[in-house]
Amino acid sequence: MVADALRPHLNKNCSIVVLFPEGIDPHTYRPVPSDIQRLQEADAIVYNGLHLEANMESMFKHLSRSKPCIGLGSFIPTQKLIALDAYSFDPHIWFDIPLFGLAAKMAADSVCKALNPLLFFHNTNYLDSLFELDAALQHQWNQKPESQRILCSVHDAFSYYCRRYKLKQMSLQGVSTAAEFGIYEVDAMVDFMVKNKVKVAFTEAHALTKAMKSIQLGCAQRGHILVLGDPLLTDAPGKKGSPGGSWPGMVIENSAKIHKALNHD
Repeated sequence: MVADALRPHLNKNCSIVVLFPEGIDPHTYRPVPSDIQRLQEADAIVYNGLHLEANMESMFKHLSRSKPCIGLGSFIPTQKLIALDAYSFDPHIWFDIPLFGLAAKMAADSVCKALNPLLFFHNTNYLDSLFELDAALQHQWNQKPESQRILCSVHDAFSYYCRRYKLKQMSLQGVSTAAEFGIYEVDAMVDFMVKNKVKVAFTEAHALTKAMKSIQLGCAQRGHILVLGDPLLTDAPGKKGSPGGSWPGMVIENSAKIHKALNHD
């Protein structure tokens, strides 16, 4: 997602190497020796930040002594981030299209100033296209009654999306796919589904699916039918070449899946 958002603001003399293999969950990924070599060879490093790449933070800190190492989240004002506690913030910023797009532009500008200002490309058309996409999604959600604006998924990845388009969010896990959950969390989610008459919930392409099926079973035991929608893309885009295989295409694909499921609930 970071590479896709940066690329439009860099000229053709810049080569972007994406470190993570396709479909990797950044919450739990641990670097391998070839990753370390590529990071050492890079002129600059840009990452999401906000503790998303928690297992790599010490490496970024070490490498920042010799090259620009920039967390994209650092370009977003604190008041626009979603706080988890007094010290940390939700890292899933790519689900707020204007927020992520503008932060990526500033990160690209910062990298170019450190390396060569001529590498920066003032791509106002790209930013305009992001604002137009955001407006289209706003309009689409404004057509939905408030009772249908509920997004239930496996882990808490959609807070920025829900804030942007005024949805209520319910999830089983916290912001990390490594978070623990147990019977209490399952029961609480079943209660929520039944009380709010939620008819659709979503599994995720890169997170647990059995967990949501247990929610579905719990609802059935209480006489409530819960349908599972198509898996959503959360912490990584889909397959290369697919509609959701890049950013912001993954946001568009998720929106289409959610609306399709809600229209047939």
